[in-house]
Amino acid sequence: MIESRAETIAMRIGAVLFILGVVALVALFVVHITGGDPVLALYLGSMLSPLGLTVAFFTTVFSGSRSKVR
Repeated sequence: MIESRAETIAMRIGAVLFILGVVALVALFVVHITGGDPVLALYLGSMLSPLGLTVAFFTTVFSGSRSKVR
């Protein structure tokens, strides 16, 4: 099964967003454990994790349903 270029790019974007979100979550916990005050950017960055997971999930779902129609 050959994926289109747009689907591959969307999956990579979803994976990168998810990884960035996980890194922000880890940094958020590390800053909290060390006794510092987390900045707003870490909270906003942590929201990339579910966004990336959603992008990757829907890319997989829609590419799977479209390949069955062909």
